[in-house]
Amino acid sequence: MRALMFLVLAACAVSPAPAHPDAPAAAATAAPPAGHAACDACRGGRCSPGQARACRDLGNAHLRGARPQFDLVAAAEAFGVACEANDLVACVSFALQLQDGRGTAWDLPRAMVLYHRACDGGVGVGCFNLGLIYGDGNGVPRDMDKGRALMARAESLYLPACDGDQPELCANIGVLYEQGMVGSADPARAMAVYRKGCERGDHDSCANLAGFELDGTGAPPDRAVAMARAERDCERGGARSCGVLGRALDPTRQHFSPRAIALLARSCDGGVAPSCSFLTAVYALGRGVPVDLAKADELALHGCELGSATSCLDHARYLAANPTAAVPYLLQACHIGSAEGCKGAAELMSKGAVPEGRDTVRSLIDRACVLGDAAACASP
Repeated sequence: MRALMFLVLAACAVSPAPAHPDAPAAAATAAPPAGHAACDACRGGRCSPGQARACRDLGNAHLRGARPQFDLVAAAEAFGVACEANDLVACVSFALQLQDGRGTAWDLPRAMVLYHRACDGGVGVGCFNLGLIYGDGNGVPRDMDKGRALMARAESLYLPACDGDQPELCANIGVLYEQGMVGSADPARAMAVYRKGCERGDHDSCANLAGFELDGTGAPPDRAVAMARAERDCERGGARSCGVLGRALDPTRQHFSPRAIALLARSCDGGVAPSCSFLTAVYALGRGVPVDLAKADELALHGCELGSATSCLDHARYLAANPTAAVPYLLQACHIGSAEGCKGAAELMSKGAVPEGRDTVRSLIDRACVLGDAAACASP
């Protein structure tokens, strides 16, 4: 068997990654039958807001569960149709798939147009994702001032929604405070917002709050309270909380119980990419299960499809004997924000694995430099 490298098993912290407006916080549910009829009615952009929402819901359903329900192409199509019918939340979902090249061709310029449209229309996640692009210099010249202004705009849209009828946006505010995207990082302030969202029923807020309570971020650690919170939220459908609970059941990360692995699988099936990535390492390293590289690769592919750069890199390693097949996954990792993916794709392109296209060897090296790879910055 090929020797493969996987990241060390570690707790998955919140990171400044592009946000999905309808984050897969709940366990997998069947695709709504009415969604297909709604999408058909919305083709051409002429349908009611309710039909557009039903079409968007169909797209979200296709991002959860196992095949054949899980279908990135069908999700992108549904989001695109709903966006054409002026559902701006669907526009953000479609833009995110365009930005990562998941289920549709990579098209960052088009994604940015849609993010702008959503942000101008009052959808905070559009502002947030656009702010990340400018702040990171992701395919555009880095503009920290513009990035900060967009994050401030996102906060101004999130706050009344969190206090009103959209508690699911409380988690997004917490990320802004936790990561220092609107001023200095303030874990205690983030924790307070997560608590507010959790008390009002938001799954992501509960998962993030439980993570803080486990790690002692924003307040002294309280494992018993954190575990009980994650357990409750997982049981009522919080897929992220299932992942938090599954990881926490073995703090040593050495031997995961059948229950822990089942919880992580439930989280992965619920559309939580970090849980898929974590399980990849569990099976690859044999931490509580026999080593199963085929299962690990299956999980890596699914995590990559859900937007985990780590999973894309892991899947590309399984394809090391077939560089032509590995390049698309390295490119996807690069587009998501992995310098390692950019450099790996550039190296294989330079050796003729695939011809240069919109992504060139030079542009990939430059992107790796922007993402913080010092060796790439020194490359002639």
